Amino acid sequence: FAPMWGIYPPKHFLDLKTSWCALWTPSRPHFRSLVAFAQAESATIAFQNAERDVFSQISRFVELIWGIFPGLLLDLLPAQHQPRIDELRLFRDEYEVLRDFYIQTFETSHKVLRWIVGTVNADSHGDPNTFVAIAGMPPQVTAKVPKNLDAFSKLTSANKREWLAVFPEWHGRWDDLLDRHLRNDIGHASARHELSTGMILRDGHAPLPYTRFVQRLHRVLHLLLANANVLKYTRIYPHIKPK
Repeated sequence: FAPMWGIYPPKHFLDLKTSWCALWTPSRPHFRSLVAFAQAESATIAFQNAERDVFSQISRFVELIWGIFPGLLLDLLPAQHQPRIDELRLFRDEYEVLRDFYIQTFETSHKVLRWIVGTVNADSHGDPNTFVAIAGMPPQVTAKVPKNLDAFSKLTSANKREWLAVFPEWHGRWDDLLDRHLRNDIGHASARHELSTGMILRDGHAPLPYTRFVQRLHRVLHLLLANANVLKYTRIYPHIKPK
């Protein structure tokens, strides 16, 4: 995967990883809380299931690479040529398997938010279960602040995502890597790829060029690898004794 984040201008994975690793610095005031949180969570079935799902999705990306890779080439087009993407045709049709891959990656990534937001809470407040709303969050989110991390895990994906605002470095990139509206559109059984026109037909919405779909799809690898890094730290830090 190194060539992708080496030549792709927005180095999402590198920036996500850098900001995540910065939390795990022994000199931070609540470092012991992070390690205690990792120790408690890494032994849970929920964590182990999420770990399995993330690596399964990464493996799935590899299996589907020939259908996904054109998306990287489209993103590498200079800005002045980006409008031409709507006119291009990709004479391939892996729509159904790519659709399922995108939806599964979307759901898995939002489950991983438990360990991302919990770690940020522990870093900020010394307790992963302490949720403090910040400016800019939607009223429907701040009106019902989760009592603890278990309550957070029961939120809808959309509301979980809003709490990522406590981690600005990830908050600013999440929607560029996972599009909730796209996930909802292709989640309907009526959505389909019409190979003769090169369009994904969606009820109630304008047709979406298949090229645009593939362009968005390849970006999820950045987030999948970042999620794997999150789970790796949660797995290994229980074995590190804080000073």
